[in-house]
Amino acid sequence: SPAYQPPRLGRLRQAAAGIHRDEFLTAMHQRNIGTGVHYLSIAEHPFYQDKFGWRPEDTPHATAIGRATVSLPLSPGLTETDVADVIESVHQVLTARS
Repeated sequence: SPAYQPPRLGRLRQAAAGIHRDEFLTAMHQRNIGTGVHYLSIAEHPFYQDKFGWRPEDTPHATAIGRATVSLPLSPGLTETDVADVIESVHQVLTARS
């Protein structure tokens, strides 16, 4: 059967983007764009590791998705200028690598 391909939405695909997620986060922060990492796989949370003995290698697909997911600013309080700044920064960071 074909290899598993995780969903593309919400993920920074390193091979296609030419940049690792953490480099992307750093570059965005350098442009004063707050980003975050909010989607660790459940097996990467210390509580579940301690309580159930789960390890990231037990859930490789969830771990891969969690390690590639980026949270961009999203709020009803963002102005049109804020939104444009986020879009332009993403574009600059990704095109600087191509």
